[in-house]
Amino acid sequence: MRKEILKISYLKAGALKRMIERREDFLLVDVRQPSLFERKHIEGAISIPAAVLNYKNLPENKLIVVYCATRKCPASRDAAAILVNRGYKKVAILKGGLSGWEQTGGHVVKKSEKIQKHLIPGITADEIKNNKAADKIVLFDIRPAEEYRAGHIKGAKSISRERLVQAAEKIPQEKDIVLYTRSDGESWAAADELIKKGNKNVKILSGGFLMWQKGGNAVVSGNEK
Repeated sequence: MRKEILKISYLKAGALKRMIERREDFLLVDVRQPSLFERKHIEGAISIPAAVLNYKNLPENKLIVVYCATRKCPASRDAAAILVNRGYKKVAILKGGLSGWEQTGGHVVKKSEKIQKHLIPGITADEIKNNKAADKIVLFDIRPAEEYRAGHIKGAKSISRERLVQAAEKIPQEKDIVLYTRSDGESWAAADELIKKGNKNVKILSGGFLMWQKGGNAVVSGNEK
């Protein structure tokens, strides 16, 4: 067991911020209990308690960064050990946990913010498929370009969040605007910005691209649209 734990690296908050800013391809996992995640978490993180990581299949080719509450919280170390023992090669622990992230000025999503964001409607995979067939939506994939090329929803347009917001006034208003990322975090933020720019029919894919894949829905690769 000790040899496996020694393979786990620690990631400082500053390094994580740079990864987020550069839109690098990684998975950020909050391993605390879901109730704590709902109160407050790092934007873009997904909630998978350490106790259930043995039963979750995560991307094998991505860096998986786990965190819990504080530097002394054992859940992140337990979670990382579980992943390493299951054969995942790229695993890191956020040094200092959530409290360390906040102390360095890292942004978190709090429950009060999520209440506001829930005013932005979600759209399910089935609704997307039905509305695409009826040509009622314009679908934007705002993940990094390399993620888009690796696999995306057919018909989605690849664009960064920054470019999307800059082009807000040029987006067709007669259709629903649907955004998706890996999970919900950045989609909420991008949708918020579009609404502030005057776009009204903005929705996000519930659960993001990860949930789309888990549902067994079709994806295409390369630059195919």
